[in-house]
Amino acid sequence: MLKRILTLLPLFGAAALGAQTNLWPNPGFETWNRELDLPGDVAWQWTYRDLNRNRSSFAVLEQSAKEAASGKYSLHLKDDSADRTVSGFGWRVPKPHVYAGKVLDFSIKVKQIQAGRPNTVGIVVVALTKGKPVHAERFIPTAQPTGWEKLNLRLALPADLTGLCIYLMCANHFNTTAEAYFDDAVLTIEEEPSMKQPDRQPVSDYRKEFGTLIRFPQDLPFPWNHEYWGGFSRDGKSQTRYDLKQKTVPLAGIRFRAGRPDRLIDLSAFRPEQVKFSMLASRNVRFFLNLYSCDGGKLGAFGFKQGGRPENGMFRYECTLADLKLTAAPSDLSQIFLQFTESLEPGPLEIRECALVLPAPAAKLGESAAYRGFIAESGSGNHVWTKDQWTRPELRNGTFYLSGKAMFFMGPLAASYCMERDFSPKANPLNIQHPAYLRKPDAEIFRQLGFNTYHLCDIIHDRTFTTEFRKERKSSRDFNAGLPGVPSVMDMSIGRTPMLDPEKEERLAQQNPDWHVYIPFCPEHPEVRKYYERRCRTQAEEALAAGYNVFSYELINESNYNCFCEFNRKAFAEAMKKKYGSLDAVNRAWGTSLKSFDAIAWLPVRDTLETRNDWCEFAAERYVQFLLELKNNIRKVDQRKNVLFTEQLALQNVYSTRGAGMDYRRIADVMDVLTHEGGLRFGNSAARQTGNVMEDAACAENRAYLYVSDLFDAIASPRGKAIMNDEYYCARFDFGKRVPSKRIDMVSALWSELFHGSSGALLYSWDKRFWEYRDFEGAKRNVINGGYKAYSYLNPWNWPPDQLDFGKMFFAELEPYREKLLPNPRKTGESVALFHCYPSMRMEAYGKYSFQQKMFNWHEALLAAQFPLRIVFEEELERGLPDNITALVVPEASYVTAKTIPAVERFIRRGGLVIADSGAFTHDTYGRAVAAPAGKIIRLNAASRESGEAMIAELEHAKVRRHGELSENGKPLRGPDLQLIDRGSFKMVFLLNMTDTVHRFPVLKLFPKENTPFYLCDAVRRELILPERGETWSKTELERGVFLIPPPQERVLLTLQTEKPEGFTPVTLETIRRRALPLKNADDLRTAAENARREQVRREREEARILRGVNTRHCRPLDLSKAANMAFADEVPGDKKGGWFDQGNVDYADMPLGKVSAAGVPFTILDPAKNGGRAAIVLHGSFRPYFPESAKGIEVNGKVARLYFLHTAGWGDKPGTPVLIYRIHYADGSSLDVPARMKREINSWGEIEHLPAAKLAVERTNPMKKHLQCFAWTNPHPEKAVRSLDIISLKTGAVPAIVAITAENAE
Repeated sequence: MLKRILTLLPLFGAAALGAQTNLWPNPGFETWNRELDLPGDVAWQWTYRDLNRNRSSFAVLEQSAKEAASGKYSLHLKDDSADRTVSGFGWRVPKPHVYAGKVLDFSIKVKQIQAGRPNTVGIVVVALTKGKPVHAERFIPTAQPTGWEKLNLRLALPADLTGLCIYLMCANHFNTTAEAYFDDAVLTIEEEPSMKQPDRQPVSDYRKEFGTLIRFPQDLPFPWNHEYWGGFSRDGKSQTRYDLKQKTVPLAGIRFRAGRPDRLIDLSAFRPEQVKFSMLASRNVRFFLNLYSCDGGKLGAFGFKQGGRPENGMFRYECTLADLKLTAAPSDLSQIFLQFTESLEPGPLEIRECALVLPAPAAKLGESAAYRGFIAESGSGNHVWTKDQWTRPELRNGTFYLSGKAMFFMGPLAASYCMERDFSPKANPLNIQHPAYLRKPDAEIFRQLGFNTYHLCDIIHDRTFTTEFRKERKSSRDFNAGLPGVPSVMDMSIGRTPMLDPEKEERLAQQNPDWHVYIPFCPEHPEVRKYYERRCRTQAEEALAAGYNVFSYELINESNYNCFCEFNRKAFAEAMKKKYGSLDAVNRAWGTSLKSFDAIAWLPVRDTLETRNDWCEFAAERYVQFLLELKNNIRKVDQRKNVLFTEQLALQNVYSTRGAGMDYRRIADVMDVLTHEGGLRFGNSAARQTGNVMEDAACAENRAYLYVSDLFDAIASPRGKAIMNDEYYCARFDFGKRVPSKRIDMVSALWSELFHGSSGALLYSWDKRFWEYRDFEGAKRNVINGGYKAYSYLNPWNWPPDQLDFGKMFFAELEPYREKLLPNPRKTGESVALFHCYPSMRMEAYGKYSFQQKMFNWHEALLAAQFPLRIVFEEELERGLPDNITALVVPEASYVTAKTIPAVERFIRRGGLVIADSGAFTHDTYGRAVAAPAGKIIRLNAASRESGEAMIAELEHAKVRRHGELSENGKPLRGPDLQLIDRGSFKMVFLLNMTDTVHRFPVLKLFPKENTPFYLCDAVRRELILPERGETWSKTELERGVFLIPPPQERVLLTLQTEKPEGFTPVTLETIRRRALPLKNADDLRTAAENARREQVRREREEARILRGVNTRHCRPLDLSKAANMAFADEVPGDKKGGWFDQGNVDYADMPLGKVSAAGVPFTILDPAKNGGRAAIVLHGSFRPYFPESAKGIEVNGKVARLYFLHTAGWGDKPGTPVLIYRIHYADGSSLDVPARMKREINSWGEIEHLPAAKLAVERTNPMKKHLQCFAWTNPHPEKAVRSLDIISLKTGAVPAIVAITAENAE
């Protein structure tokens, strides 16, 4: 293929120029590359005009023989999803620079089958330059079907041309659909740009000139919104056809409204009597026409009280703006509102030509003078704040101090725009009288609930106000006025709001294949840098002008950076020149034969084993520089004292390859606060997988959250940086269902935060979502299955109102010990070092391991066995671990730096214990095999959860020191987390048992270093625990142990102190023992109830995994060996070969082979080693368009009662969407299609949920939780023999995979 590409490329060089040369390859689409599923052989030359840069927005993209302008074939495009995608299929012209300064002429024949609005199907040419791009476009001006129409355009190409692409547009607007055929493309380039240009030049950016007719909504640009309520609904086929399923309510309405104040219609060139409103409707109705200006001002209204006049079976409604009593036509029309005063009967209502009719094409789109003045009021980037009247916390050695007192901050996430919604008169459907439900958060509510900060989210984004901008600003400032001077954390979310210019968004997108919604644009592009700078400055100005006391700017929320843009590729080449010094050194390191450093910019270095670590280190440094740029932009505006900066981790980014382009050690070097997300889940439920990246933190396992907490503590503490949780998720689940939380849950969670290094928690989320329910049962239904809604604090099922005072309770417990506990560092004397190997995390895609699974397994085991641990990194190993560290555990370090192995050897030589995964220390960062460290290393398989207990046994055998340990009935008690803050004469022990839901009755042994008598106190119960004799405990007595009754999933706080505390009640050990009996009785009742429920859940789980009525004696496997195209294991992601969904180690390498029983059905799964590396049938989907569309002719040859399909899907699509068809061919020549629909007969392999028409099967957990589905099809004609079946992908967002098929013969 490469040789063929190199042969074809010269055809498009300068020698090919000529007025009569058609440069478009395959102009009639008469040939088609079936392997690439493209009309050409060079894949990179074909592209897509949508934000994902793939064909997912197309329902159909194919060569078709159904229609042709000439020849046999044409190109068929169809977009049937009315969402926010722009569907275009484009060809990149090779070597565009040779055409600079010349004239492009392009024409093509188009047959439009359907369009949701005019000007949807057409052609666009985009010429990229060193500055702004130039483009031209031609569209079919109607939404009706057409015959073959020829579209033609000409464009003078700029002298600094850098790129050239021609798009065939199927749906040129958001929220619309279209279908069309394209044929006979002609592309020529002429030498002289002197010929006449097209009569209509395109207008750049969003600003456009209208003709004499402005149709609503067809002619309106994004983001004008088409809204309707009161019984109106669209029928899905037309933007102007409504389906009234029931009688509408009085005052129901249809509204067309500008979404931004710089998208207004300027009609000021006309007099009011010259502008006419005209509408044609299928019913004679009475309504009011209302027009509004920007900022919600009503311009006027006109009532069609007598209905309309008949016209060709429809009814015409007309009036001029003068009829609305307007004295001048508006310059800032923002809304047209049709309000129907009477109820309309059910049935269809079609509205045609809802439009403004103008005498001349002089109306424009832009922003109002009022809005420009409004923006200027906050400073317009010119004001500088050096001081204000408020006090902010000072950061010293990683600890917050406010007015000299050490602080722990806690408060809600509060988006000011939500406040108006959530505290409107209709926002309390259950009439709850708790103050938190009745009014916006204010100083009095903060006092009652114990809050001392809040997370200021979505204040008002630069240039993204709505047209009610003054109302928005007033709402924001009113909110702040209720919390005067309260220190706040401001979420900048600089990239969350899009540019609202699809062309720009596509051109400037971050080149990162992983989820990166909060850094959508490439930070390296000069245009994006200006965009981010403007947003930083204006948002800071808006907050400071409003009087907010911002003490910490969260620059980016849930960050993800790994941009493989042209700027970074070139910069990487320069960085490698600096790092290696010579090409010989580069070639030796990478195993390449490069002839120049410039060639590095064209290598796939981000996704190649030998170069990946170098790239990731480079990308991490680039991200740090980006953060510094954002920080500096804000500091140009905000120069007050004690202003801090942070960015918020997306939870997975420190333990999976999704965060490979970031390094939180370097981030901590330049930020003041390290910020993460997540929290503890209470109850008896395990974590729930959703497949939604934005719910990762809310649905993560407790062990994932605790790992990240300790990781951040290890990074922040030695650097003197603070830690906060800017999205704290606390909820209670039983058997997978949300149950009401208790105040003690949050109190315990906040203590856990403190002991694991955090100095603040911002609660997600202080909202009601009241519009989604009307009664208490509705509130329950809305959240019971989890997801982000389960964390709304003002949902009465989530958090009963009388439980909301957890903050007050926590701070009451903390206050006596504040100054002893909060200063950092808090952890000392750790004995175990847990190695977090960044290179291995980055290289996970190339090894057959799950980094996170191994790290979690051993970290969880260490916590559960009460070993004091500290996570360490390469540089700490190289410097040498402190003497108190006597054991080094290495769950995953397959790829290590050159200095790691000698560092481990030095640790072994000093007598340190090393326990490592069986695959650790096997490769360097270039993927080359290396010799393991010399010396004794205990090897275990960290991928096995059971290996954690074996590791603990080795630590115990070596007598590695612990601060304390728990035992029950003489056996170690695994599970409770034990942490210690040791200030010498004062120590606090924290215990939290999240493992059990009933009481345990352990003995706690403590091992203080000092041989000093201590008072032992229960800080929660305010009790002085007495030993057998006297009041103080000796070192020997503490080591012997104290009997405790830690409540399940509640914090226990014990102090050891040399001074006798005041106000504590003495209590003997015998008194504590007597408390056990009634607790045991209550626990027995709870256990019985839980066991009954657990048995019910077990039966439900079993039922979801077993098919009833399978006659196994009559079952036989079908032979898929000829149809199979993929293995189960994959090596390199995206290389179009290997296995499963071509995602590297995110595969099904652990698939059982041979004869397997799945869901009670006998299957035979092919062994790829015995079938040429092929075992599964994996078909075409939008994320893998290079897979085959079908597998045909799978022999059945017999009468069957049932067919059992063992299948699944990669990625996914909307519930109910058919993703593949099983076409059954009977021997009599008839056939039958059997669809597999998303979340019914088939599901995504990573979403573990019960389906109504399939069973769960073949479940595995490495490197992720995954499963197949078993779908049983019952043959409606068992009397007819089945000859064969075809499997046909419907080319949706799901990528189907079929692993095995079994036929059950008819008796």
